[in-house]
Amino acid sequence: MTIATKDTEEYYTIKDALVRLGMHGENAARTLHRWRKSGCITDLGPGSGHRVRLEKCSVDSLAALLEQKSSGCNYLQSRTVAETDAGTLDAKLNNVMVCMQEGFANMAQVQEIIVQRDALAIVCTRLECELSAEKQKTAKLNEKCRFCDTGKIADFIKQIFKRPAR
Repeated sequence: MTIATKDTEEYYTIKDALVRLGMHGENAARTLHRWRKSGCITDLGPGSGHRVRLEKCSVDSLAALLEQKSSGCNYLQSRTVAETDAGTLDAKLNNVMVCMQEGFANMAQVQEIIVQRDALAIVCTRLECELSAEKQKTAKLNEKCRFCDTGKIADFIKQIFKRPAR
């Protein structure tokens, strides 16, 4: 069985995916069951080579985060905010890993943070690609893009996540 990410055409074996999330051995079956139950993965159905899709994040919550922090900012400021958020998630991940060693946290919390961080990285990359193209149409580099001007960054991000993988 392989896992297909939602926004790329990369595929992972279950073993590789579990190792990537820090899980090993007999935890695989329980982890897979938990992913399905929580909606983190989506079976692609018969005939798909037993693939499942690993959902990168909650699009609504991520879009809300970026809209809250990026609304009214130009692209360069938005990029800086996104990078700061990624650093915050890294720090949070380190804290949770320490808590796990003390028995105060579980793998589900770690998985959630990793998923959020990966999703943020994908959004940053997509925004850079899309907004750079938009900037080329403007006379001034610091001129606000139409997405920020209209406060539609959340809708824009949702559109990105709905697009099929290239």
